[in-house]
Amino acid sequence: MYNIPFSFVLDSTDYNAKLSFFVHYNGEKIYECKHVNKKLNIELSINNDSDIHEITWTMQGKDISHTKVNEQGEIISDAALITSDFKLENFELGNRLTDNCYYIHNHNGNSDEVKATYDNYLGCNGTVHFTFTSPAHIWILQNW
Repeated sequence: MYNIPFSFVLDSTDYNAKLSFFVHYNGEKIYECKHVNKKLNIELSINNDSDIHEITWTMQGKDISHTKVNEQGEIISDAALITSDFKLENFELGNRLTDNCYYIHNHNGNSDEVKATYDNYLGCNGTVHFTFTSPAHIWILQNW
């Protein structure tokens, strides 16, 4: 059995906002950052013990004070987490990642749960779900 390298960059739009970030692999926590207060290069290793792999990442800690609006109700600043540069087995995933993800959130308690597309921007407390199959390099080629 070998491990599958999985990496990405994590950043925040507001380092003062105490936004936390967690990664789970097949339901088990494999990474935790209690306060994203700088740009992070995340490098994880996923065991290749099943044919189907689910990686989830979650943002928590956002509250109403993290979004500033002007008198017209337009957002002028917003605390959010941004992901980029995803690699699986050292292959750049680009749109292959976002095309195969979904983001579940409830607008920070202001709506029913929604299942949204993921665009590398976590603007609400919620979880992104990404699933791929083994062997990973074949999944990458099939989703090119």
